[in-house]
Amino acid sequence: MKPLEGIKILDLTHMLAGPYAGMVLADLGAEVVKVEPLGTGEMTRGLLVDDPNNSFKGFGAYFLTLNRNKKSIAIDLKSKEGLKVFYDLVLKCDVVLNNFSAGVVSKLKIDHKYLNQINPKIITCSITGFGETGPKSQRPAYDQIAQAYGGAMSITGMNASQPIRSGLPIGDLGGGMFGVIGILSAIIERQSTNKGQHIDISLLDVQISLLNYMATMHTLSGENPEPIGNAHFVHVPYNTFITKDGFIVIAVITDEFWSSLLKVLKIKKLKNPTFANQQGRLKNQKLIEESPSVAITPRLRKKMGKIVVDAAKAVSYRNAGTFEFLLDKEGRYYFLEANTRLQVEHPVTEMVTGLDIVKLQIRIAVGDRLGFKQSDIQMQGHAIECRVNAESPNTFVPSPGVLDTFNVLGGPGVRIDTFAHADCTVSPLYDSLVAKIIAYGRDRDEAIARMRRTLGMAVVTGIETTIPLHLDILADAAFHAGEINTGFLDHFLVNRENKRISATV
Repeated sequence: MKPLEGIKILDLTHMLAGPYAGMVLADLGAEVVKVEPLGTGEMTRGLLVDDPNNSFKGFGAYFLTLNRNKKSIAIDLKSKEGLKVFYDLVLKCDVVLNNFSAGVVSKLKIDHKYLNQINPKIITCSITGFGETGPKSQRPAYDQIAQAYGGAMSITGMNASQPIRSGLPIGDLGGGMFGVIGILSAIIERQSTNKGQHIDISLLDVQISLLNYMATMHTLSGENPEPIGNAHFVHVPYNTFITKDGFIVIAVITDEFWSSLLKVLKIKKLKNPTFANQQGRLKNQKLIEESPSVAITPRLRKKMGKIVVDAAKAVSYRNAGTFEFLLDKEGRYYFLEANTRLQVEHPVTEMVTGLDIVKLQIRIAVGDRLGFKQSDIQMQGHAIECRVNAESPNTFVPSPGVLDTFNVLGGPGVRIDTFAHADCTVSPLYDSLVAKIIAYGRDRDEAIARMRRTLGMAVVTGIETTIPLHLDILADAAFHAGEINTGFLDHFLVNRENKRISATV
């Protein structure tokens, strides 16, 4: 026996949100009678029926899914005869479910006010875009509108410049599921009161509820959360990773998970004690970027650039984007990923090429043609970027709080990208990045010298930052020699700590 056996439901719904609720209730054992208009029936009967791959015996996949386990009856609710038939059914039923636009059920005289007079135990449920009352109640809404208006689209995808709808219609599905929850709650309450009640479900309200902790974070910080793709703002590693034979998903949410992952991967570099806890894994982020890379010769750069251009042409790609490679010590390079948009600004590239990449991407988006070819792009000089984070320069422990002072002076060849200022609050809830400082020089030595001068004169109080660490790295002999790889920071931190211990002893 299923839990809802004996419960009878009249399902007046159409499209997705309402029919999904009726489907779930039918799956739970309720007797669900779908009430359809005369003639063609509910509009989704015609969806996909002409697609042989997505239809069966004259029914499309859409209708088959949402109306499984349901019975059906055709009634003209606008006629006296049809209304009488409907009222007779209400006498024998427990729930009437609809997702008509606000006001329609009252015009048809099938709202809770009327039906309660016929059957005091009747439970009615309406699923609408913006609720049955309020300033936006008369506005229609479908899944796309619900996701956009409710904020879900703003945190989905890879970047904030391109809001993405969820692949699943969570606006409609969420509305249907919340309708089910409301109906089940009313059934339980009726057992003690012997009275029915009305349930008013708003797709917008549901979306706000589904924002969950993201909404709370916004309330606490005043900042809008941004999309981070498949990653997580706390847990690391937590993402989709490309492999030789496809993609894998790794989601490490505890240090015990991390230990188990190490046993599977058996990668020596990952056994670094720095990564042993979540905080250390999260803070293993970029500190310094520079362009051009000291590890790549002009000849190799030209070769890799040709491969990138050929790849873009092969797929007829016309936009700004990035290709990423890994380079080993023998000079062999390995394709890592292609980003068909800019995830972040690339100031070091802009400084050495003289091209505003973000501006160019916007121009392409509006249909403008670029006035140059790839072969026209020439690199001049050298640029270094230091990412100043609100973290301990020794332990990378976050250091949120109020900036008492933020004074970073520019100068020749220095660019400062920041939101920070005195009395500014650095939130603990998001990325700890406070500023990007970019220094340009005629060569690498001049760029390093300008960066050291800029950071040395910077005055930042109220919180800890990574500026002291940046200064130590910029003064390091190995860094000056261009002896840089993915393990540089790990070795640097160990050597620095050993020097500190030796000095103390």
